[in-house]
Amino acid sequence: MTDIARFNNSGYTFVGGSINVLSGGVFTNNGVLKYGSAGTITNNNGSVIVNDNPTNNTIFTYTGTFLGTVNGIYKNANATASAGTFTAPNTFTPSGLSAGEQTLYAKITPSGGGCTYIVSFTYTYTAPPNFTTSPTTKSVCSGSSTTFTVAASNATSYQWQVNTGGGFTDLSNTTPYSGVTNTTLNISNVAGLNGYQYRCVATGAGGSTNSNAATLTVNPLPTATILTPSSTTITCSTPSLSLTATGGGTYRWDNNSTSATRTVTTAGTYSVTVTATGSCTAVDSQVITSNTTAPTANILAPASTTLTCTTTSISLTATGGGTYRWNDNSTNATRTVTTAGTYSVTVTAPNGCTAVDSQVISGNTTAPTANILAPASTTLTCTTTSLSLTATGGGTYRWDNNSTSATRTITTAGTYSVTVTSPNGCTAVDSQVISGNTTAPTANILAPASTTLTCTTTAISLTATGGGTYRWNDNSTNATRTVTTAGTYSVTVTSPNGCTAVDSQVISGNTTAPTANILAPASTTLTCTTTSLSLTATGGGTYRWDDNSTSATRTITTAGTYSVTVTSPNGCTAVDSQVISGNTTAPTANILAPASTTLTCTTTAISLTATGAVPIGGMTTRPAPPAR
Repeated sequence: MTDIARFNNSGYTFVGGSINVLSGGVFTNNGVLKYGSAGTITNNNGSVIVNDNPTNNTIFTYTGTFLGTVNGIYKNANATASAGTFTAPNTFTPSGLSAGEQTLYAKITPSGGGCTYIVSFTYTYTAPPNFTTSPTTKSVCSGSSTTFTVAASNATSYQWQVNTGGGFTDLSNTTPYSGVTNTTLNISNVAGLNGYQYRCVATGAGGSTNSNAATLTVNPLPTATILTPSSTTITCSTPSLSLTATGGGTYRWDNNSTSATRTVTTAGTYSVTVTATGSCTAVDSQVITSNTTAPTANILAPASTTLTCTTTSISLTATGGGTYRWNDNSTNATRTVTTAGTYSVTVTAPNGCTAVDSQVISGNTTAPTANILAPASTTLTCTTTSLSLTATGGGTYRWDNNSTSATRTITTAGTYSVTVTSPNGCTAVDSQVISGNTTAPTANILAPASTTLTCTTTAISLTATGGGTYRWNDNSTNATRTVTTAGTYSVTVTSPNGCTAVDSQVISGNTTAPTANILAPASTTLTCTTTSLSLTATGGGTYRWDDNSTSATRTITTAGTYSVTVTSPNGCTAVDSQVISGNTTAPTANILAPASTTLTCTTTAISLTATGAVPIGGMTTRPAPPAR
């Protein structure tokens, strides 16, 4: 190192070693310095140093205040063939150079002016970035994102720049920009960026290259609007809604339909894209809700779902809200039914949706099979004085006399009915005719030709009629009985029904012999005056005299005993006899002398008594005639 107290450079100085300007020394540099491989100067000021093997941005090193001018970089020492474009203070853009290490020349006018120096330096040329893809002008809709993309060879870094009207400036990764040092610049929202220009600076070993500038045109968005319908809810009564898009241009719904109006039938979010001039789009959406939930239709289960003879009607109550319509078009929530069947109700909710519920109502109105078991006999007789009737069919029983036992004992003929009530309350009636056969037979003892035992009819045959069996009062059992004595004869006739009747027959006895009598004649003596006598038999019936004559009267003329047999109508006989005597001896006639034989006024009659008249041949006396 060389220490010096004063250094003054007004032109061109090559520094091959280290020069140290001592403290307090004076370093005046109004020229150009060129360092060798080991050259350095401490405390220099106001100089420009030409560096070997620089990059395109490090050809010169400025110390202090450099007031000179770099006039260009050249390929020849005469500084007539430009090696590229130099932009102060230190930007070199090579042009027309061959790749590789070479010597270039810097043409410099130092700060002091005057002379111009051409200083050589070693330079290795690397081709600068070359854009193979430049950003393209974009027409983007406001609010959208966009990108600008480049591709460049020989580039190692990128920097996007924007020109808002005052020149290009570097972008930074702040909203809406990102990727400002990448090949693709992302703009998340182009709103407010209309007319801005964008370019990319690609930098490599060979320097930096600016891409073409691309202009961003931001087109305003249309005002997309879906007119709000009067209702935004699809219901069962409003099954479709009409959505109308406005905003101009064309329309495309999310189902790709392109009419401004769209009919929707299901809930969801429906969006439409409105495309205006510049292909800008705006989207509006409309939420369509759905209220198509069916009501919970329910028919409250009744206490019983079976119609019976006791439950003749059932009340069905529908729930679920809204309105109700039964299958008979009635609209009350409650319906009374009286016949078996399936009953349905349609419940309509306020949203117009419906639900149906049904209730099966069964019928158990089958009457029981009422039956009175037929007894062995249905006829009350004198031997079957009571019958037991048994009702069947289940449930309960009520006879026509209000008795409730299944079995009833009856003792009189008639029609007996029982009402059988089954558990379902239904009734059935059966009846049983009980006939009565308690008619006593017509007991009859046929009247015999004669009911009187007589001396000619000594036995009578009695014949009982009336059917069945017979028992006489002597316990004989033939229908016919022969009786020989008078009396009352009875027979008990038993008919097949066990009933009895009694008949009796009085058999009288007429065996009384007649009272045979020959009427005593006035005289029973044949006399001289009574030469014949008439004998008259009495006693009824017929007469037979002992001379076989049969007249009741018989004249006889001789004395004797005369008999007659009297036969009465009953055939009985009696005999009477009459002795007829003969007296033909003349009597002794005598008139008894009266007390007086003189008739006077006081004795006006005299009684004369004759005697001897009777026994004397029938002669008689008579009184004397009265006195005159």
